Amino acid sequence: MERDSLVTAVCVALAVGAWLVAAQLTDSDLVLWAVLFGIGLGGPALYRYAARGTENAA
Repeated sequence: MERDSLVTAVCVALAVGAWLVAAQLTDSDLVLWAVLFGIGLGGPALYRYAARGTENAA
């Protein structure tokens, strides 16, 4: 499995876990979707951005 795929899979698993916890704490659908997409999509995007920055620095 490629590193990007692994990072995406881990972030999606974390997003689902955070979504389940958030569902116990709030009834707001907006918050639940923000948690799910923020971690599930934002995490891998930030990782790729950071990894690209370290490639250019080397």
